[in-house]
Formats: sequence, structure tokens, C-alpha cells
Amino acid sequence: MKHALPKVLLNIAVALIGLIVLFPLAWMVSVSFMSAGEAATFPPPLLPAQPTLEHYRDLFANQGMGRYLWNSVALAGLATGLCLLVTVPAGYAFAKLSFTGRDRLFQMLVGAW
Repeated sequence: MKHALPKVLLNIAVALIGLIVLFPLAWMVSVSFMSAGEAATFPPPLLPAQPTLEHYRDLFANQGMGRYLWNSVALAGLATGLCLLVTVPAGYAFAKLSFTGRDRLFQMLVGAW
């Protein structure tokens, strides 16, 4: 029982640090739903008074964000597919086949990461 207090205090400290780290992200999401100029008032509100999607409409309709998003998804998918195309057969070869220098090559590959 005497060891429980430090663990509880450590968990509370970690939770507080997590909240401090996540606050800017939560603020950014909250501000994205505020109308123009609402975040510039003093004191700044934590939540939007009248949530709106106008900024997201502008991003996708006028700024071309849809194209940028598609490019990112396509590039990430292509990179993932190419990696799988090479690493899956290599993993099978290292796991099931026996060939000269297999252990040395495997150590070099693992060491390279």
C-alpha cells in the first residue's frame, strides 16, 4: 500500500502533462469552427459561440485542399504498396529459406534501421 501513492502521483503528473501538450491541438480545432474574428476577441473563447464550417468550405472550394489531400493519400498509398511489395517477400525469405549469409544480411538490415 505504501508504494501506491507515488504511482498515483506519477499518473496524475503524466495526465497533466498530456493535457498541457494536447491543449494547443484542441484550441486549433476549436478555432477552426469559429467565425472569422471570433478568436481575436479578449478573452478568447475556448468554444465557438456559433460553430460554422465556413473555413472548411473555403479550404476545399477555393484553396484546392481536396487536390492536396488526394495527392497525399495517393503518395502515401504508393509508398506503402511499394514497401510491402519488397518487404513481404524478403520477410518470408528470412523466415523460411536457408541461404548463405542469411544471418549476416539480416543483422545488417536490422542494424540499418
